[in-house]
Amino acid sequence: MNSVTDNNEKSSAAANASLDDYKANLTAAQKQVIWQNLSSVKTRANEPKQFTPQIGATIPNEVSIQPLPDEITNDAPSLKGYHYTMLQKEVVIVHPTSKKIVDLIREQ
Repeated sequence: MNSVTDNNEKSSAAANASLDDYKANLTAAQKQVIWQNLSSVKTRANEPKQFTPQIGATIPNEVSIQPLPDEITNDAPSLKGYHYTMLQKEVVIVHPTSKKIVDLIREQ
């Protein structure tokens, strides 16, 4: 195989891995607990115009995010260190370094 093909395969594998990195894989019960605990919290999020939150999207810089509280990360340890905000009546879970949206939680 030539190096161009090898590089394309590596790039493709990296792209697929990065998509998987932006999924929180929460259970329905965990999502319900998150919604119950965070949906009534008033965040200082500015809702940017022409931005629709979706998994894998980067949260705009003007949106204020805050760390998930311990009561959430104790129930869902995989989210330790993650952040959140409320946008368009959804709890938006955000990766701490990439600022990518990993989950959107709506009222069940």
